[in-house]
Amino acid sequence: MKNGKKTSTKADAVNTGWKEEAAGASLAGMTQAQFTVKVKAYKDTLAARDALRASLLANSEDIVTADKQMRETVQAVVGAVRGDPDHGSDSALLASMGYVTTSQRKTGKTNKGKNGNGNTPTPNN
Repeated sequence: MKNGKKTSTKADAVNTGWKEEAAGASLAGMTQAQFTVKVKAYKDTLAARDALRASLLANSEDIVTADKQMRETVQAVVGAVRGDPDHGSDSALLASMGYVTTSQRKTGKTNKGKNGNGNTPTPNN
């Protein structure tokens, strides 16, 4: 309960002091009993927030697990397409799935030297 802890503690202190020192007094247009109801409503709101945070955290962990499983499933399907003799790694199906087919890949490795122009620099002796 990061936000609200200080406010909750202050509200409890005010409520306790009011109850002990001036229980019958009306302050800020309300009785001490009415203030107690407002403090309870505030604390209920904080508890609801904390429950939502816990639920969100649990849901986040579920999403991470589901995401990992989905990535593995997608890779299995893509691998099956690549290995299928009716489709393969150069198929329209693989391309429609957003993957680069074999024929779309650039070929030809270039070994550029350290000076970047394709020539290996010669040492100056």
